[in-house]
Amino acid sequence: MEKTKKGIPRSKLVGMSIYNPDGSFVGTVKDLSVVLGTGEMGVIVTTKYQTEIEIPWSNVGAAEDIVILKETVKVEPPPTPVVPEVVPSSTAAPVTEEKKGILSSVKGLIPKQEKKICPTCGKPATYIKEYDRWYCYNCQKYID
Repeated sequence: MEKTKKGIPRSKLVGMSIYNPDGSFVGTVKDLSVVLGTGEMGVIVTTKYQTEIEIPWSNVGAAEDIVILKETVKVEPPPTPVVPEVVPSSTAAPVTEEKKGILSSVKGLIPKQEKKICPTCGKPATYIKEYDRWYCYNCQKYID
């Protein structure tokens, strides 16, 4: 008896994990795509680095509980943004004792001015004063 082939509904594919033939994790299915004019299907994937790539459906080898690709897809982490270092000017006015007193009295009120970048997704993190920690809203996790 010949087994009939059944289609896979979009609702089942979205959210599935995608793996290379060697078992390495590529990402998660975000949506499906159709190339206009050709009718070719594809899978839009959110990679493990929170970037998006499109994989042609012809590269999908199997899809049941997970998606396994026929050919390896190389996923690169996004480039780490270069944050320029602020160098204090040597021409700045010296801090007098009076200014030191004022600065030390308000030191606890001044929020941290440094910026941190999430090492996972490369987006700016937010300092959460209550927890004295940096949080990445994109990855939804603390980074330090």
